[in-house]
Amino acid sequence: MTDMARLEERLAGAFVVAPDAGFDAVDRRIAALVASPAARPGWRSRRSLPFSRRVRLVLAVGVALLAMAGAAVGAMNIVDHFTSSMGGGTRIALDRGVVLDQRQVQGDYAVTLVRVYSDISQVILLVIVERVAGSGPIPGELLRVELRDPSGALLRPGVGSGDANERQYLELIAFTPASGAGEFTLRLGLEGNGPLPWTFRFSLPVPVGTVMTVDRSATNENGTVRLGEVRLSPTEIRATLHIEPIDRRATWWVAYGYFEHDGQRFDVAGRNPDDAAPFDVPIHGYEGTESASGSWTLVVNELVGEGTDAGQIRPQGPWRIPFSVP
Repeated sequence: MTDMARLEERLAGAFVVAPDAGFDAVDRRIAALVASPAARPGWRSRRSLPFSRRVRLVLAVGVALLAMAGAAVGAMNIVDHFTSSMGGGTRIALDRGVVLDQRQVQGDYAVTLVRVYSDISQVILLVIVERVAGSGPIPGELLRVELRDPSGALLRPGVGSGDANERQYLELIAFTPASGAGEFTLRLGLEGNGPLPWTFRFSLPVPVGTVMTVDRSATNENGTVRLGEVRLSPTEIRATLHIEPIDRRATWWVAYGYFEHDGQRFDVAGRNPDDAAPFDVPIHGYEGTESASGSWTLVVNELVGEGTDAGQIRPQGPWRIPFSVP
């Protein structure tokens, strides 16, 4: 069975919702899928830029739920339908985002910037694309996006989409964190090498959350894991790891683990991005926190490395790294 077939099989299982459990069951299953190396080949990045695999998996849930809803979707507001199916940090971003509802028409398409949200982990935009003239369905991955923060820095995006009907779809876009509060400039265009005719300007407040550098490590017989920067926000927990496995033959790495804080467990996972040093692995989780102060522990259970010649390498933990947040 191919990697893509395995991923499709795993996603199909994740989308099965027991009536009593509701969408919380889907959220838990998708959170587990974030950590799957098998998902790597099937997901596409925007110009090979590294971004949150979690967002793409969450959006896959949106696509599946929209498809399962069938004809009922056409009678519902696309935003209400999409947000009702979300959980975790994504739901917080959608609930607390600034409502803009700015709409612009260019040619056969209209783009509406519905909501925007920012914290110290990410910037999230909710966009609707509509066909207002012509015929035929809207193709997936329609938009090219360019977002600059108040400092003028270009933020790196990741994109996924969920179809509602043949004339419109909703796109949730997650970007790397902004430098601060102020006016943002968003430019969008159709896929291809043409211009970016849609331009939106909007303001966001100071990003909430805690950022700190831990710089602590743990070592066992299989290697060393060092925890660098940690970002604790309402929508997501992010951290940077530097790993030094004893067996270094793999060409890319995945880390699996969780954070412990005040009796809560926050599952995290991540892989080595294409443009990073071979042993730098950013990790992130599907859930965030609004209570960062106190004692924390990062537990890395396993590292998984893959390479053309080496096959799969699986150094075992646990590596436990305690730290405190003022």
